[in-house]
Amino acid sequence: MINARECAIRILYQVETQLAYSNIVIDDIIQKNVFNTLDKNFAIQLVYGVIRHQNTLDYIILQFIEHKEKFARLNKWLLLSLRLGVYQIIYLDKVPNYSAVDESVKLAKSYGPVGSSSFVNAVLRNVCEHAERLIKFENEAENVKLALHLSHPVWLIERLTAQFGKLNAIKICESNNNAPRISIRVNTLKTTAEAMMTALASFLPEPSALVPDGIILKNFSELTATNYFKEGYFYIQDEASMLVAHVVDPRPMEVIFDFCASPGGKSTHLAQLSNNQALILAYDRFSHKIQKIKDNAKRLGITCITPKLQDVLKMNETRMAHRVLVDAPCSCMGIIRRHPELKWRLEEKNIDALAKIQYQLLEVAASHVVPGGIVVYSVCTFEPNETINMVKKFIKNNPDFELSPFPPHIVEWFKKAGIDTETVENGYQTFFPYTCGMDGFFIARLVKNAPVKQ
Repeated sequence: MINARECAIRILYQVETQLAYSNIVIDDIIQKNVFNTLDKNFAIQLVYGVIRHQNTLDYIILQFIEHKEKFARLNKWLLLSLRLGVYQIIYLDKVPNYSAVDESVKLAKSYGPVGSSSFVNAVLRNVCEHAERLIKFENEAENVKLALHLSHPVWLIERLTAQFGKLNAIKICESNNNAPRISIRVNTLKTTAEAMMTALASFLPEPSALVPDGIILKNFSELTATNYFKEGYFYIQDEASMLVAHVVDPRPMEVIFDFCASPGGKSTHLAQLSNNQALILAYDRFSHKIQKIKDNAKRLGITCITPKLQDVLKMNETRMAHRVLVDAPCSCMGIIRRHPELKWRLEEKNIDALAKIQYQLLEVAASHVVPGGIVVYSVCTFEPNETINMVKKFIKNNPDFELSPFPPHIVEWFKKAGIDTETVENGYQTFFPYTCGMDGFFIARLVKNAPVKQ
């Protein structure tokens, strides 16, 4: 059996070399090894901590490597042993420095090339000795210093500052470095929120302040091992994401299209809100993602979803929908705290490419919704070019569409939760990760009016 640090380095290696998502690799490796709760939690803390603070850790390591070219050529196992050691020394006060050094040396000896252990030992002992000076980032430009303090790419902080101001940019980055809270959506086809609050008492539940079928869990260890999860009594989902299906406001017997539907969280919620009586076509262009939709629908006991393996941009569907959900691929800036590797993989040029796809998806939705029908556009980001600017561009080019206020009961939810209702009454809402404890998210509700007469 491997220990927590070995588990962490194996996960980090896959994330680093295979561009895997950390949460998926964590689940896979931890399930294959037996851990007590403390070791499991420590392994997860190490993984997310190293990924969140990657640029800061690398900066510190570089101070003890003669040439940057040598750093770039470091063996991955050796580099990860160093990152794990530096993270524990700088960020984990409860881990003694000698333990951080010794355990990292063992990792380098077990996983790195010959000679790795002595190199790791030398670097980490220097870090221990000079830690206080190292984290001051002396002689660095102010923008670099801020990026190192906040553990974010320079370009991203500069972009956020230009868009939202320096104070809000800092708040966003600080939120990205915090662990997200875990919430579940109660499957009201099988039970009630009140019943699940009682059933999951050991997970320290509290009701969502915004979404009535949402519950926040303070303790979520072994949540998916419960019979309640296996039997489909709830779906793990952030509150902002839960709100999307409510904004669509599905009705029984309606035809509803869900674009880019995998893994099926919003499709199954639409089914739930229609009492499993709408006809929901859930589209995705990858077969393994279609299977995820099927698996989740089956677990939740939902039968009104028809998964469709199709690239929506090449759609040949003859039916028209009463409502279309465009949950578009995006920069995912709003969920960096859940997937911290994203901030190191995202490039500024990607945002423009994603915006092009988002607009194309909206155009397809526009041509497949009936007059008087609803199109809801949602993305897990707050980037203006992917959110409000995208909607304004779409409306400008499609004058038969306009923003539609969120349903009145949702406006009341916002008021009750103490959230300003000005934008929801105008048909859209942006959430930032530092507000309300939810993921960064954007939702817009559009209605298709009768064609404009020339």
